[in-house]
Parts: sequence; structure tokens; C-alpha cells
Amino acid sequence: MKNKKIRLLLLVLIITFVITGCNSDVISDTEGGNGSSNITTEDYLLEIDKSPEDGFHWTYYLYIPEGVDIEEPTRLLVETNNPLRSDDISDFEDDAEVRAKYSYYAHNLNIPILVPAFPNFDTVQPGYDCRHYISLCEVALTTDTEEVKRLDKQLLSMIDDAQNMLKNNSNSELNQIELKEKIFMNGDSTSGSFANRFTKIHPNRVRALATGAQDFVLLPFSSLNGENFDYPSGINDLYDYIGRDFDLDAYKEVAKFYTAGALEGTLNEFSGSIGAPEQREAVRNVFGTGLETRWENVENEYERHNIPVQMEIYNATSHEIREEMMDDRLQFFEANLGDERVMDINTHQYAEDDFMEDIEQINQVTIKEAFWAFDSELPDKYIKFVEESQFSKDIIFITDEGFCCETQLADFILRSGFSVNLVPEDTNAETIELKKLDINQGIYRRIDLFDEVNYFHGIYVSPLENEAYFDKSIRYKVKIEQELAEYYNLPLEIYLEPIE
Repeated sequence: MKNKKIRLLLLVLIITFVITGCNSDVISDTEGGNGSSNITTEDYLLEIDKSPEDGFHWTYYLYIPEGVDIEEPTRLLVETNNPLRSDDISDFEDDAEVRAKYSYYAHNLNIPILVPAFPNFDTVQPGYDCRHYISLCEVALTTDTEEVKRLDKQLLSMIDDAQNMLKNNSNSELNQIELKEKIFMNGDSTSGSFANRFTKIHPNRVRALATGAQDFVLLPFSSLNGENFDYPSGINDLYDYIGRDFDLDAYKEVAKFYTAGALEGTLNEFSGSIGAPEQREAVRNVFGTGLETRWENVENEYERHNIPVQMEIYNATSHEIREEMMDDRLQFFEANLGDERVMDINTHQYAEDDFMEDIEQINQVTIKEAFWAFDSELPDKYIKFVEESQFSKDIIFITDEGFCCETQLADFILRSGFSVNLVPEDTNAETIELKKLDINQGIYRRIDLFDEVNYFHGIYVSPLENEAYFDKSIRYKVKIEQELAEYYNLPLEIYLEPIE
């Protein structure tokens, strides 16, 4: 079949870690099925325009692969988009379209997939509250801006609209497809956060949930050991956001498969999954520090509360979804196609030496230059670099060495600690400590970009509280702690220059 192509395209999408029915566009090699088979005989991609009167303000894509059963109700797979930050809505739609059309799980399970084109703005747009809505953050549940208000409810409206659109479609194959009420919910990284939170809010609509590339999952608890867990870390104040209590009984009926790479937290502990420092500290106090310790304690707490779950950590992997991990998830969804909950998947496990060629090649990194990525006065050679990389709010360190993958970067940061101090020239200002275990640590990513003349390599750091965390009008000197000299080389005096 087309599995190899689909695998590659999906890996590119995920690893490079946001018309009403009668007017829908059907993209297919044929205008209608022959009606002589009990399965769809063609692939269909339907682009459904926003329909505020039907409850949704964004385009969504419904993809029906060849082989979908048209005689029995079928599961609908739902995965939210995860585009790079942009102020161009077409970028959100392009990401959603590709994710729908090349879904490895939809093709191999022979089930339809729905992907909304939710926004992931680069700058706060007029009339909007923030940039980031696609994780189903607190603002997305409380905003009065209709376009992004309650994206969870908008997604439910899209699901209902898809069923109605299929029933009323003139195509003889499509109008025979019946979707089961309970969906499959899938996601990785930010889309995994959305899937996890959506399931906590609407557990009665989800048959099976699978997420990956995350180092934390929203807790189905209000408080433990004297610590309160507010949304999105837990459900303590969920009523304030949705107007009803958490449905624990319905949540227990959902098949849940949470996965992460063992090096996940090295790069971006909690990333955007928990924004409030006090909530991150509460999680550490109750469940411990470090991915494996925290996940084991969370899983034990699930078990103690009789909440079924399967949680897997993959050795020697970071913020990525590898082929074998995809196959494990496929097996999970396949086992849950019926109405019986299944969570005893035999998962693949990587040997530590599987990726040694990836993680043992770099023992020292030469930091050549540093700059604020949002500086409007960037040197010309970096403008295209920043624009294409979408690093508009971050600190970028240019290095001589390039990391081959996120796993190699995670291993290096784990060994080095990446303890970088930004020492201000203004003696009244505070030193910024970019340490992995610091409460204000951020998201770390590798940079490799060709600008048609030169390759640029580097590391970018996005402090989680960056707007309040540093004073961009001050000149900072980049300083590496002495005990880390074996890992870093600073050949010149390197500064972060002030921005007016």
C-alpha cells in the first residue's frame, strides 16, 4: 500500500518537534462510489469551511481513506492540528489538511479522520486574548472572543457536522458512512495536550485516547498530599471553566495510552503543559522531579484511585515519535475499535545502544553568538533564518556544531546541564540563570537551517515566563559556569545586546 510514504510524511510533521455539508468540496479521483462494495473504494478529502451558525469558526478537514466500512458504524479519529506559529490562517489550514490526508492511523485502521485548522498565532491579533489556543489552555475556555471561545465545544460541533454532512452527501459511498458516537482522540506535543484536556472535559465522547511527545498528563485529581491541582495541571477548578464537575465514571471508561521519550523532560520539562510556577512546583512536590519518577508516581496514583491507564516511556528517545512508537499506538487503537476497553498493549522498547551513533558524537559545543530572536535590528544574515524558524520570542545561541536530532541535543543537555548565566551590565538588574532544573526553565530545541549560502546551527531557549523573566533593554554577558568548561567553549566575549 502507501504505508512507507505515509510514515515518512507523518514523521516529518510530528518530529520537526495550531462550508457546511451542502457546500463541501470533495477532492477525489472520482465523483462518487459505485455502491457495489461494503467499503469505500476511493480516498476522499473534504474541506469544510467555518460555519459559526453550526457552532464552529474554523475550517476543518475530513479525510475518508479507501477501505472504510459503509455497512457498520465506524470510529472517527480526531487529531487537532499543530502548526508553527503564524499570523496567516492559510498556514493553519495547510497543516490540518496534510495531517488529515497522510494520517498513518486512519489509513491503516481504515477509518475517517477529522482535523480542525485551529489558530496558533505568532503575535496577538486585534480582538484576541493571546497567541496560543491550540493546547486548549485556560484562555481558550474563558475568552469572550467568539472565534476562539471553547474550542472543545467547537470541535464537538465539527464532529456532529461531519456526521450530518456525510448523511446528506450526494456521493453514494459517503452517505452510507455512519460514525459512532465515541471517537478516537490522538495527539503529540501540543496536539497531545489538547487531546488530553479535551478528554478530561468530554470523557463521554471518547472511546480511546493516545498521546505522545509529552512529559506530563493532566491529572484527574483535585488535590493530593495537601497540594491543589488547578486546570490545566488538574481538575480542582474545572467547574469554574466548564460549568460542571469532572465526570470520573465516564473518564474511567476511556482507554488511555500515554507515551513519552525518556529524554523528553530534559529538553522541555512541563513545556507549555503547566504555565503557573506554583502548579509546576505542586506537581514536583507530590510526584517528584524527573520524567521516570514522576510518571511512575502518577501511574501509581491512577491505580490507587482505580482509574485504568497504560503509560509507557521509551528509552533513548526525546521529543519525537519514531516508527515503532507509531506501530504501538496503531495496535492500541486497533484493539479498541470495538466497545471493550483495552489497555495492555505489548510495546516496543529501544535498547540504549540503538541510538548511540546519535547521542555520543558531540562532547563539546562552541557557542559563537547569541541574540534575542525578536530583535527588529537583527543582522541581515539571520532575518530569513528567524522568519523561517518561527523563533520569534526566544534566545538563540549560534554554535559551530550541529545536533543531528532532538535525542542528541537532549543527551548533551542532560550531561552538560546547560547552565548558562546571562549577567547584566546594569548592577541593579538580576542575573538570568538558564538552568534545566530552575523553576523558570524553558523549552530547548535544536536549530539547523540553510540560508542558501551557509548552514546555521544552534540551540534556542524559550523561557516559559520570558516577558517577565528578563529585561530586554539591558545588555547581558553570556557566561558559562566554570565546572562546565569541558562541554562548552566561548572563544569570544558574547553578549545579548539591548533592545529599545
